[in-house]
Amino acid sequence: MKRRTALFCLFLAGIGACMGFALAGCAETGPDKNEGTEERQEVSDFMLDKERKFTGTLVNGKPSGEGTLEWVLTNCVYTGGFKDGEYSGEGKFEWRNAGDVLEGTFAEGAPVRGTYTYANTMSYTGEFNAQWQFHGQGTFDWNTYKEDGSVLAYGWLYEGEFKNGSPAGCVGKVTFNQQGTGYGIYWFEGEMSGFPEVKRDQQGKGKIVFDDGSWYEGDVLYTADGQWLRYGEGVQDFFHTTFTGASAGGSASDKISMYIGSFDALDYSWMYGNGVMCFADPSGAPTGYIRGTWNGLIRVGPYTGEWSEELLPEGWRGTQELSYTDTYTALFNGYMEQYKDTDMTGKLLMVGDSQFSREMFAQAVDLFADEFDAVNIAIGGTTSDWWSSKLDELILGEPEYVLVHVGGNDIRVGDSRESAIADTKALMDDLAAKYPNARLFYVSGIVGVFDYESGFAKDEIAINDAMKAYAKEGGYTYLDVFSVLFKASGTGIYEEGYGYLQASLFVDKLHLTAAGYDLWGDAIKDALIRALQTRN
Repeated sequence: MKRRTALFCLFLAGIGACMGFALAGCAETGPDKNEGTEERQEVSDFMLDKERKFTGTLVNGKPSGEGTLEWVLTNCVYTGGFKDGEYSGEGKFEWRNAGDVLEGTFAEGAPVRGTYTYANTMSYTGEFNAQWQFHGQGTFDWNTYKEDGSVLAYGWLYEGEFKNGSPAGCVGKVTFNQQGTGYGIYWFEGEMSGFPEVKRDQQGKGKIVFDDGSWYEGDVLYTADGQWLRYGEGVQDFFHTTFTGASAGGSASDKISMYIGSFDALDYSWMYGNGVMCFADPSGAPTGYIRGTWNGLIRVGPYTGEWSEELLPEGWRGTQELSYTDTYTALFNGYMEQYKDTDMTGKLLMVGDSQFSREMFAQAVDLFADEFDAVNIAIGGTTSDWWSSKLDELILGEPEYVLVHVGGNDIRVGDSRESAIADTKALMDDLAAKYPNARLFYVSGIVGVFDYESGFAKDEIAINDAMKAYAKEGGYTYLDVFSVLFKASGTGIYEEGYGYLQASLFVDKLHLTAAGYDLWGDAIKDALIRALQTRN
């Protein structure tokens, strides 16, 4: 912030040193003139006073038309139009000692609109007031540029209103990511509080890009503590993620292209409310859509309110409205079809919820590849009792290892702590009975920022403690990797015995970023290898 303020102060200082609006008081030259007559004089390097040197036309002793005015002592130069001794028309003002330039349209001795370029090539383009302040509509570009015009270093871009040199209290658009790569908040349009700091605790429009390849554009809430949340109406594009159509109740042969509808990231980490899920084939060609009320990728009710195909993206108008298939069952059946002929001998079978799913934990198979040949059938949103109900339909051979991560959703869907613990233990017992020759591992559950904010964390930690205590009796190994997402020092959420939760590792308060999954996944692999070495 200090750098941004300094840039503007430098502009004011340059003006104060050089603009010197004494032109209207220039000493007239030549003989006395009668009223109505015009005396013109072409001059070169003519000293108007001890500081200012003028080359051009004097009319009745005042610069008029095209000319050049130089400040000898401060090394400033104005080249352009004059009228009655004042800057008027197109012109260029140079603060040569500072290296700054203002080029644009002048009237009555002040810039009206133009571009002010700093020595470091940052710039403002827009309107000015009579005090030479940024005022009106304008754009401030924090990029710096090389001589050939290419970008030297990327910065912010503010486009919007200025008042008396500042965008504070004005509405505009800040583009935080002019390079357009990586993830995070890309741009936000709303009220500013500084130059250009965005006012907190307000809702505006914006675009957020996530590290799974998806992006959101629409209503964005900038919270009092500086979080950018999807809140209101918007579009989430999923096409470049690993989510298949079956993840949202469609066909496993399709991809989710986008969701259009309501979001409420204050209480939910994803889509929540009325909306439309649009599907496409792998080439991107639209295949259909499903309307409904959604909680994440799960359709929990019918579409409500007025409906018209005009609400669909153009490519989906005229496509068929698809029947919704229970997402969990659709994904499960798709995995059974995909792996039905797979020889599971020596393989690692991954079972669990979204923290383990291939859509979220996309690097799992590659991460384990050197030591284990993994088959991942984890499904987002599932609970322990749901997996127990599906074991008779689980037709995948005899894996050597079974890696399980469940329990958290039991609490999130409203089960009591006691019920969630009992169901999770029962699932491990059921898996032990189904795969008596396999080595079973239970991975400690992740407790995210969302869980702390929603009051679930203590119950989920209790599940971890119970599963750790039950491991020997249940015939499985407990892999304790819970602490890896915490650090000894920091700020924010603190958990006794573990430290501070690293909130930056969560992409949506619940699921991990790619960096978070690398950290957590490495910890799982290391714990798994240690457990096998200890047994051997």
